[in-house]
Amino acid sequence: MSLDKNQYAQNTDQYFMSLALNEARDAALHGEVPVGAVVVRAGKVISSCRNRTVAGRNALLHAETQAISEACRALGGWRLTGCELYVTLEPCMMCAGAAINARIGRIVYGAADERFGACGSMCDIPAMPSNHRPNVTAGVLGEECSEILSSFFSALRSRKARGLKVHRYSNARRDDVLALFDICPESGALIASLGLPADAPPTAALRGYPMLALLDGRVAGLAVLHRGGKIALLMVAPDRRRTGIGRLLCEACAVKSEKMGWNVCVDGSKLSSDAENYFRRIDVPVI
Repeated sequence: MSLDKNQYAQNTDQYFMSLALNEARDAALHGEVPVGAVVVRAGKVISSCRNRTVAGRNALLHAETQAISEACRALGGWRLTGCELYVTLEPCMMCAGAAINARIGRIVYGAADERFGACGSMCDIPAMPSNHRPNVTAGVLGEECSEILSSFFSALRSRKARGLKVHRYSNARRDDVLALFDICPESGALIASLGLPADAPPTAALRGYPMLALLDGRVAGLAVLHRGGKIALLMVAPDRRRTGIGRLLCEACAVKSEKMGWNVCVDGSKLSSDAENYFRRIDVPVI
């Protein structure tokens, strides 16, 4: 669930870190390591970015480097004098160096990174002799920032251990998909919500970008993404629910949407209250 920024007084460290946390949650939805960063000057947000290293296939696309680049673009220069960088995870050597080169006045981070953190954990780059030394504040909303990282990697390890993967639909899996429709009691309502005739075959619901979740080599879930980024259908086998399959399928839809230049979402007008709460809980935008 997205952190409610309104629970913190504006222009406080907690407030701006909550904005960075929401970026981190969006990163997790897209299958990225959940790190978010915000650049602020005089109480105004200049840029807000999340980790995109996987989608961009680029090791430089950390949340901090992108936020710094966006801030430079917004302010029209490379010097970010008077700016503060808020980031959910302690910056690495690259990002700490980028903050120094951009003349960031203050670095504020949430969770410490004992392995790669370069602001006091593994090393302390801001404290090194230099013509610019930003101030550093650690541990702002540290528990929340640590929790989202722990949850992400725990889910990732669990999926790998269970052999859970997402694959594109192919006709070779047609019978398995039809069997999934048969055992899911809500399949008829889902098909009706797509505007298809009541007697339409289940395969008619696969128009778009269907994705399958495979567990132990068998189809355990199905998602269909439509043009524009809308998740039109999501089903999980009854005996496989509460195992993270739905979230994994939504992450796959989010990744596909980003590659196509869309924003992933679901249509709230066609959801039950339980379904709407589910999508909100896993941070899929409901419109």
